[in-house]
Amino acid sequence: MSHRTSIPLALLSLCLCAAPAQGALPSLEGFPTLTLNQETATGNDSRSGSGSQMLQQGQQFYQGQRYQEAVEAWQQAAREFDRQGNPPQQALALSYLSLGYQQLGELRLAHQVDESIQELLRANPITSLARLAQILNIRGHLYLASGQPQRAFDIWQEASHNYQQAEDTEGAIASQINEAQALQALGLYARSRDRLETVASTLEDHPDSLIKALGFQSLGNTFLAIGQLQEAREVLERSLQIAEPLGDEATLASIYVSLGNTISSLVQRARNTQDLETLAQERRAGLQAYQRAASLASSPILQLEAQLNQLTLLGENDRPSEEEMSAPPDSPEIARLQTAIAHQLSQIPPSRRSIYARVRFARHLMFAGENSRQVAEVLATAVQQAREIGDRRAESHALGNLGAIYETSQQWPMAETLTREAIVLAQSIDAGDIAYRWHWQLGRLLKAQEQTEAAQDAYQIALTTLQSIRSDLVVMNPEVQYDFRETVEPVYREYVDLLLSDSNPSQKNLQQAREAIEDLQLAELDNFFRDACLDTTPVSVEDIDPNAAILYSIILPERLTTIVSLPGEPLQFYETAVPQAEINNKLREFRSQVGRRTASLSEVLEQSQQLYDWVIRPLEAALDETDVQTLTFVLDGLLRNIPIASLHDGEQYLIERYGIALTPGMQLLETGERSRERLTALAVGLSEARHGFSALINVPGEIEEIADQVNPSRQLLNNGFTRTSLAQEIRNFPSPIIHIATHGQFSSQAENTFILAYDTPVNVRELETLLRQRGEDGESEVLELLVLSACETATGDDRATLGLAGVAVRAGARSTLATLWQVDDAATALFMSVFYQHLGIPGTTKAEALRQAQLSLLENDDYLLPYFWSAYILVGNWM
Repeated sequence: MSHRTSIPLALLSLCLCAAPAQGALPSLEGFPTLTLNQETATGNDSRSGSGSQMLQQGQQFYQGQRYQEAVEAWQQAAREFDRQGNPPQQALALSYLSLGYQQLGELRLAHQVDESIQELLRANPITSLARLAQILNIRGHLYLASGQPQRAFDIWQEASHNYQQAEDTEGAIASQINEAQALQALGLYARSRDRLETVASTLEDHPDSLIKALGFQSLGNTFLAIGQLQEAREVLERSLQIAEPLGDEATLASIYVSLGNTISSLVQRARNTQDLETLAQERRAGLQAYQRAASLASSPILQLEAQLNQLTLLGENDRPSEEEMSAPPDSPEIARLQTAIAHQLSQIPPSRRSIYARVRFARHLMFAGENSRQVAEVLATAVQQAREIGDRRAESHALGNLGAIYETSQQWPMAETLTREAIVLAQSIDAGDIAYRWHWQLGRLLKAQEQTEAAQDAYQIALTTLQSIRSDLVVMNPEVQYDFRETVEPVYREYVDLLLSDSNPSQKNLQQAREAIEDLQLAELDNFFRDACLDTTPVSVEDIDPNAAILYSIILPERLTTIVSLPGEPLQFYETAVPQAEINNKLREFRSQVGRRTASLSEVLEQSQQLYDWVIRPLEAALDETDVQTLTFVLDGLLRNIPIASLHDGEQYLIERYGIALTPGMQLLETGERSRERLTALAVGLSEARHGFSALINVPGEIEEIADQVNPSRQLLNNGFTRTSLAQEIRNFPSPIIHIATHGQFSSQAENTFILAYDTPVNVRELETLLRQRGEDGESEVLELLVLSACETATGDDRATLGLAGVAVRAGARSTLATLWQVDDAATALFMSVFYQHLGIPGTTKAEALRQAQLSLLENDDYLLPYFWSAYILVGNWM
């Protein structure tokens, strides 16, 4: 910052009192709206403070996100119904009490209440199926929040059955949507999607009504939560189509906010993939949705949230670069919104929702460069309001962000005090999703105060917490505004930078840095698939190949660092002092050149040699002193987009000296001895032009060549290669090699990563499901090798190779051979012939077979350019 404003300590007098702490478990988002039916709301006791009145009062507090007051009201209601001898109403009040505890993050207390409910119901069975379904619905949320999705699914199935028996269609649909979320948490995507499609079909069978519109809105929000953005948008637009003629402005405003949130996620995706045209278009659409919501909303808090979302798209919260924007931000509109929001915040009573809105507004002001004192005042009020309503989660959120303001003004001691208090509050309710942020913030503050060891400890706790909440992070949390690139990835990078800050790091620091690099790779894949179902087992290079070196390269702000693991040797450390921006620019230039058939060889070599000097040259002498035959790279950032085999030392390419393989990390490596029995293969291909993709005329020859080299083999070609026939062949012919010669795309988004069958694109998740069917009988051979011979990475997507790594690790294959760009298919046919010839030679590793195939093209004058031979990369086990 060019200047900093000191924030007066008087502002903090309300912030430094310790809040009482109780042990608890994580909080939960996405609770159902409480609606008390006539049976629930009516009771015989009409005195002030009666059970039914307390139920209703608790509902009002709950819907206003005043959860502590809701809990107190429902406690009174439960006691009153107990006094009246009314077990059904008492069970319902206790069920709502469990819901309130869940929102407060008090899962331990919620479970205790749930046990009381079950005890009560055993002694006093409820005859009302609708009432029982309500109780089960809330119990399902409790078990999902407690990390037991299978139990939650079973409970919601029972709730759905009871709703259906009670002829409560709305309740049944809500339970089925919940079931889909539980299936998603279990990693059962196909079943989750089927369940959601069933819900959509059920809704369509009903006449248009507000209930139907709200059902589609709930369905759209679920698609948004699991990252299926296009589906979310289509369903929400359908919800609007139903709601518009009905004229209920409150419902329309709510749906427009949901649609705007979905479009905002599409804006972020367009920014990540550098799709500037889509970014500008979606940004306009998002602004229109929020503007419509704000104009229709009768609820002050919904209007406020719509305005805040507009501000996010318009202002510095978005931090758009100049080239992304067709015009500069609309400053008068931003000023108008800021004034309106400030006024709204002064009028709205405290609730979790309004406190989070206040924090978001403060963060906008901070990013917009407003006076630090003004921002601190907004956040201090948020802290005070959180204490008024007894919401420790909201208080921690506000305190931590207040600490961040002091961090920006470099008032380190006060920032540290606030951050530590936020940590205590988050830990008291086991809110790991915000606790890790404050440990990360504490690490930054300690580093700034040159307390290096303490800073490392804080970062380590942040990362340990992140590991413990892996499954939670992949589900969108609207109050935290989670974005992987901004709120998770930097924790790993900054920690590695801190560990490697010394020119001669200790072995302990090198080991911890290596583990952090591997954990970052895993976190990226979790985020790619939006689940945390990857199993990890640490493996050492000695266990796999005594003639291999593992190279961990990571791009840090001012340098490129590499940790080298050699069998039986201490870890070695190398670094090249070059700014991150310069490295990334050179990597983009090289990727653009090497992937062009018309590129000049001299230009390619010039760039290749520069990258060799940065990546390989520092460790060249150390490698020369070993018997290493294979280099396995765990690559970072844009390094993953380039063909490492094509790096040139001025005399020869790297592939001429070593076999080359890539892995997302040794902990994800599929180990085990390769079968030395005769290889068999399932070879499928598409040579005809289909679905807007060009013909691949040499694919039939490629498939025939595989049949000659690998016998017996099975083949599917053109109209014989459909999604159904592929599934049948995989089940019926579970060979150790599956070779797929068809168009395909790797993207940083799972839904845009696919291969092309004759009848339809097959998404990466569908492909995973198909490939894993082969092992369901427990007798199939291991899938030794998956080959994708005509795929390419998505244009402009810096992280498209995540899709390749995602396919590799989720297919269940020990190794995946694929291409970074679509190569000349005549060259591919020749390449594959040589590759399979060498693969069939006893003792030849996959990395060596790949190397020999690449050399065969390199030595052919027709294919001398790296464009022809360097696109092929081996991911996974290279043996």
